[in-house]
Formats: sequence, C-alpha cells, structure tokens
Amino acid sequence: MARIAVEPLLDRSVERCLDLDEVDAPAQAQVMEESPGDAAAHMPVVPVAWGPFVDNFGKTAAATGEDMYEPVPFTESTWNVIVVLGFAQASRLDVAIALLLVCLSASMQIVFASIALSPSFLGARFKDLVNPAKSWRLNTAHDHTFLDLAGVSLAGRVCSGDSSLVYSNEQLSILTRINQYLQLEWEPTSENFMVPSPLPPGPILCMLCISLWVLYVCCELRSTFMCVEALAYVRRGEVTAIVSRTLLTAISRSRLGALYGVNALRVCICLALLVSGTQWLSQTTSIQDLILNSVALGALLDVDRIIFAGMMPVRMQTAVTDLEAIPVKYTRKRSSAEAAIVLVFTGAVAILSYIFLVNPLCEGMLAVKKQMCGGNTDFVVAHNLQTDLFEGMFSNNFSSSADLTLLNLAVQDATVFSRDPLDAKYITFHSQQSIFDLWRSRDVESVTTDPLSSNHCSDFDAMLYANADTTPWSRRLRIMFNLVKDRLGRAQAAGCADLREFCGMKESNLLRYLCPVTCGCSSPYTDIIWRVPRHGCTPGCLSKAEEVISEYACRDTTIALGILNETMHQWFHWSLLELGLDADHTLSHQIRSGYVDTFEKYGCAALDWRPRDPFTNHLFCEGGPMLPPLAHDPDNIGCPKSCTSCKDDPQVAVSAFVSRMLEKHIVQALAAFARAKTRSHTFLQIYLFRIVPMPRQQGCVKLTQSSCPFIVPQHANFVFRRLMPVAPT
Repeated sequence: MARIAVEPLLDRSVERCLDLDEVDAPAQAQVMEESPGDAAAHMPVVPVAWGPFVDNFGKTAAATGEDMYEPVPFTESTWNVIVVLGFAQASRLDVAIALLLVCLSASMQIVFASIALSPSFLGARFKDLVNPAKSWRLNTAHDHTFLDLAGVSLAGRVCSGDSSLVYSNEQLSILTRINQYLQLEWEPTSENFMVPSPLPPGPILCMLCISLWVLYVCCELRSTFMCVEALAYVRRGEVTAIVSRTLLTAISRSRLGALYGVNALRVCICLALLVSGTQWLSQTTSIQDLILNSVALGALLDVDRIIFAGMMPVRMQTAVTDLEAIPVKYTRKRSSAEAAIVLVFTGAVAILSYIFLVNPLCEGMLAVKKQMCGGNTDFVVAHNLQTDLFEGMFSNNFSSSADLTLLNLAVQDATVFSRDPLDAKYITFHSQQSIFDLWRSRDVESVTTDPLSSNHCSDFDAMLYANADTTPWSRRLRIMFNLVKDRLGRAQAAGCADLREFCGMKESNLLRYLCPVTCGCSSPYTDIIWRVPRHGCTPGCLSKAEEVISEYACRDTTIALGILNETMHQWFHWSLLELGLDADHTLSHQIRSGYVDTFEKYGCAALDWRPRDPFTNHLFCEGGPMLPPLAHDPDNIGCPKSCTSCKDDPQVAVSAFVSRMLEKHIVQALAAFARAKTRSHTFLQIYLFRIVPMPRQQGCVKLTQSSCPFIVPQHANFVFRRLMPVAPT
C-alpha cells in the first residue's frame, strides 16, 4: 500500500508561518510503495526533545495515514524576542535595546491603528459634501462677477472641466475624481453625464484593493494563530529550556502568558487595521491612490519585521532565527476548513464593504455632481441693491466657446506684439490708471457727446486711412473700425460704404458713431429709433437733421400710410428694452397692442387721450433717452402738428389733452375758492363747467383769458402759456 513518510527538516530563514520558503530535497515528502510488513520501518522521525506528543504523533500517523505535522517556525519579528530573552548570550545593553524595540514596535502599531480609526484620518464622507456643493451652486456658481471673457458662467466652466480656472479649483477637483471614479462624461449633453457606465472602474478597483487588504490581514491573523497553537505543543516547566540555543523543549508559564498577551495584542491591532483600512480604501476616490493605499496599509502590518531586521541587535536576531520550528498536527479536513474560512471571510468583508461603504460612496458622488452640475448651468444672476431686484442673463455654453471670440483674439493679438501701441489691432492701451478706468466705464452716449466728436458729422474713412495713426484719437478710431468690421464678419471692409447694410441693427451703435453720414444720422428720413446719441448718432448730425425738419410743412403723418403704426411698434420695443421688461409677457403685450391699435386707427389724433408711454411714462411728443420725440419728425413720419411743436392752426381744435389739463387747473381753482368760502363760488362753478367743453370745438383762438374772466389768473396763465404758447392772449 502507498504511504507518506515525513521528516520535518526545517529551514531557519522562514519569515512567516504561512510563507515557508522551499526546503531542501531531503526535507520533502517521499512517496514509497511498500508492503504492510515494512510499514513500521518508515515512521516519521520526530526530535526527542518534543517528548509529550511523540507517541501520539506516531500513533496518529500510523493509524490513519492522513494526519501530518506542519512545522511552525518562529518568524523574524520583534514579538518573538520574548522567547529568547536570557538565552541569546547578549549583553545587558542588547537586552535593554531589544525590550525597547519590542515596546516601540507595539506602540507604533497601536498608534497607527488608533490614528487609522480616527475621523480625521478617514476624512469626510462624500455625502457630507452635498450641502457644500449646494451652497457653492447657489451662492457662487452663477455669480455674474465670475463670467469669463467668452461669456461662460463659472458653473458651466467647472462642470465642463475647464482646467484654466482661477476660482473653484476644489470643486473642479471633486468633479474630476467623480467622473474618473464612475466613468462619467464632461459634456452636459452626453448620456453618461449623470449616468455611470455599467462597469465603472472606481468601484471595481476599490473592491479588488479591499480584497487584497483583507488577504493581508488574514495572512497576519493566520500566522498569529499558528504561533499560539505551536506554543501549546511545548511542554510546560518551571523554567524555560532551550537546548543548544536552537530547540525549545520547555517554557515557563510566565513567559507563555507574556507570549499569549503579545499575540492577543497582535490580533487586536490586526482587527483594528482591518476595519480602518477597509473604510479608508472605500473612501479613496482617486483611482491612482487606491493601489498605493492598499500597499501602504500592508506596510503597517510589517512594522515589527522591519524594526527587527533594521534595528534589533544581531545577537537577538541570531537567537530568534536559530530556533527550530515546532511541529503542529495538521489534518486534511483542517486544511480544507481553513481555506474555506479565509475565502468566506474575505468574500463577506468585500460584500459588506460594497453594501455599506462603496455603494453609498457612489450614491454620494452622484448626489454631489447633481447639486453642482444638475439642470441648466448656462446663466448668471445679479442683485440690484438699488431696486432690490434680481436680474439674470443666459451665458454661453462652454463647448460653444471653444472657438476664439473677438475678445480672445484681441488678447491673443496683444500677447505677441511689442509695447508700442501702434502695433495694437483691437485694444486701445492707456498709460494712466485714471484714463483706463474712465474709458472702461464709458457708455455710447458719453462717447458721442464727447467734445472731440459731438460737433462732428462726417464718416471717419478719410481720417482712418489718409491720416492713419497720426494722433491717439485717430488710432482709437482705427481700432474701433477694426472691431466693428470683424464683429460684423466683414474683415475685408475698406470703409463705411461696405458696412451700410448693418446700420439698422441694434448692435451697430459703434458703427453709427464711426459712419454717421452713411448710417443716416444727419437725415430726417432715417429710422427715428436710432437717431439719438445713445445709439451712436452725434449731436452734430442730429442738429443737421433738425435743420432739415424745420423746412417741412406743419402736418401729421397720414394714417393710410401705416408709417406711424410701425413707428409705435419700434417705440414700444425700445421702451420695454429700456426697462428690461419681457415684451412677450401677457400684460405687456396687451397694453402695447392696445396702444398700437389705437394709433393705427386714429393716427396722431390718438395723442389726445394717450399722450404718454404706459411703461416709461415718457411723453410721446417729447421722447426719452433711447426714444426720439414724435414732435420733431418730418414728412409723413411723426406728429409735429398734434404735438404743437409747429405753428398753431386756428382751424384745428385744441387737443383733448389740453382740455384735460385745463379741467385739472379749474378744479384746483374751485378748491381754492371753496377754502376761501367766496360768495361767487356757486356761480363761478356753473360758469366754468359750461366753458370747459368749449376748447374741444372752437379751437385755440376761441379759448382766451377774456372768455373766462373769473378764473384765478395764475391758473389760467399757467395753462395758456404752457399748453398754447402761440394762441392769442
């Protein structure tokens, strides 16, 4: 029958109980075919010094043929120095150093374990970042002050992974880790912007590293338990006995208790590091750091071996390494059970770690990204402290801003030329901070009314090209023209004539300033909406237009032409724009439609009962900052006659607006008489209200101060002089 004979020849260089190096050929198991009669001749050879269990060893092997003894060596660790204390033939200093190193090793691992369990080491959980992410989104991400030169909001830049950020780099770092861990995309329109891939690399690598760390701990625990079991096979004695400094034949109870205590401390440290290390790995959100952290945790378990190899006195090292291994009975069932236990333990820790640590981490990451980048990110807001209103503006998308804007091109151009301002193509440079601040905050109206250009009314082509760059002002005009033509997409334009078609655009204020003649600022026939300084027309050109207007007859536009209707449409468009109101709002639309329909039906006569803009309260006849007056418009465009800005016609009835103003002042006069309790109050009241309808029918020439002698003079004079300056007095 087949039979196994084992000779436990041990290698003294073994470092771990479970990590045995290869043994020499004579020490390996030898399989031999023998007859039953020769079985007794090949019993395993066991050292005599292990007395109490030699007979049991032989009987077990002989009886079953399945049991065997595994040698358990003393590992090269500071924990095993306690075994050889007093037997190493070392000096007292070596013994003192050895004891100090044992305490140092234990204290270092205890400190490591305690620090690893502290919240400061584990760090904040990812779900704790949800509220800070929400606060950043609500307070900073959409602040208009962080809008970049390309018109992209801070939220749009962070959520799109802009690496050129100056602010919110911490938020960008968090999003970078989230996207790498869950394999999410940066592009907001992508399907995987908020939905992780089916096999995200972060959780998978995390589970592998946790499993590796659990195997590290299992190896340490298994080595500890094997050493404790091996000590149980050593005979108890009054004193410890080591034969020839290599064979441990007996151990005292005090030394055995110390070794049991040390190994119990090892187990506690291992379990503490297992818990803290698993939590640490599960909260490591950087893929690059996961493997490094798992290896670093393994080094914590090797502190005792590192100190033993690097600092322990040589006498003590030799004494530990020379000790013979202790054989421990190891059955086939036990071997299978241990392997199953390690496998189940590793799998259980991995599964529990995923359920309670890794999966909540992934959910926390998605919650943080949702708070930071969920919904619309392309807008900015501002708080107007004067009106206490919140104003918003839609910003550009980060992906759409990948192409260089004109401002980007201006900056790029400024980075390559010398400090000579003549080299600048788009930027006007200033030598003083005060001048820079002045031009940085100027609006179009302040530029058009500037003394250098307010009285000027001609296109700047001649100055731009005939006398180019002779003065700082001409250089500024050249830069302005470069900006205008490039912004309009006409980089090859040579002068104002090439840009005439853009004069009627809202954004062409600068073009109207540079080319006032071409754009019709000096012509009364041009669209009246643009003929104001706020839209680029200089006062000099507007004066020329008024000179032309004065030559026209005093008559209103004809209703049939429909020009006034279009004029009122444009008026209300700019009126709402001036106030920042939504032109499509239901109420705004209804009011605007009512006014436009009235002027379409009655023409300039509608000014009698609708003289003011319902939104800005500007008089249609007088105009506003962005709106020209209807009283100063020429042939078939405005209402100069109804606005009383030209000679009064005796045959035309005075407007109902004048009548209402007269009524208002008459009521004030009656109130004054009532307070004075004048006897003629009743008669005056009847007389005055009889003549109030008269202006509607008889015209300005019929309404004179002599027609109503009892009106308080100051009120009558106010009405006549203010509203009918050319009427007979």
